[in-house]
Amino acid sequence: MVRIGVHCPVDKSLSSVIDWTKQIQANTTQYFFQNPRTTIPRKVSNTEWIAFNQQLQTEQITPVFIHAPYVVNMCSTNEKIREKSQQVIQHLLVQIDSSENTYLVTHIGYHGGEGFEAGLNRFYKGIGIIQESVSLQKLIIENAAGQTNAMGVSFEELDRLLEPFPEMGICIDTAHLWGFGLSPGDRQVRKKMTQWQTDSRLKLIHLNNAKDELGSKKDHHAKLNDGKIPEHVMKSFAKDFQNIPFILETPKNSLEEDAEQIRIIKRWIGITSW
Repeated sequence: MVRIGVHCPVDKSLSSVIDWTKQIQANTTQYFFQNPRTTIPRKVSNTEWIAFNQQLQTEQITPVFIHAPYVVNMCSTNEKIREKSQQVIQHLLVQIDSSENTYLVTHIGYHGGEGFEAGLNRFYKGIGIIQESVSLQKLIIENAAGQTNAMGVSFEELDRLLEPFPEMGICIDTAHLWGFGLSPGDRQVRKKMTQWQTDSRLKLIHLNNAKDELGSKKDHHAKLNDGKIPEHVMKSFAKDFQNIPFILETPKNSLEEDAEQIRIIKRWIGITSW
């Protein structure tokens, strides 16, 4: 079955994620478990967590993706930032360890001007420390849009980052591809993503259009039918990779805006009902 969802806002209770997902007629979801601008963990009782996961199963909302806070930087030149980032990732992986079909998506961070190889070594060290206490099977890294000093912007960089960790997965964001200078319509892009899919590396697609021109190195998302990536390219891409879960991170001010974006993908793929 095709899996389509959005990044949901979180109210006081985690159950608000389920309410939003149901109202827009989605069947997968993504959310921030904690404030995305801080490393301070969210306080969730074991009772609430169990009830939340049971409700997800009852409503057949699966898989579920938690997005790590934006402040995570596994490649920072600052040791304290790296340590806090490791703690965040480790805490979230422990939180979801026993939850069926729940995954953690994270950006890699920035190398601070010291180059990819220096950032890579710091990333390897940090992930190695995390791996000592929790499985990496539910950890997914996301491509960046090519911002200054960003890690994981090209397919080659993503392969290098993942090389020692066969259990980890990849999330490809179409707006980030575009920002870096790669169109989702490029033959080589489709070929590489198909390879990752065959190797069970490709776990998630953030299906977003982009506000800026190709190669802008900017991370500004747009609605599926209202951005610089031609709609026919987005439609073809969605059809080709419909076996991978889609999460939309498109701009919104209401439930209805998310619902309309979900309907657009369904029309593209030819889905009349779940």
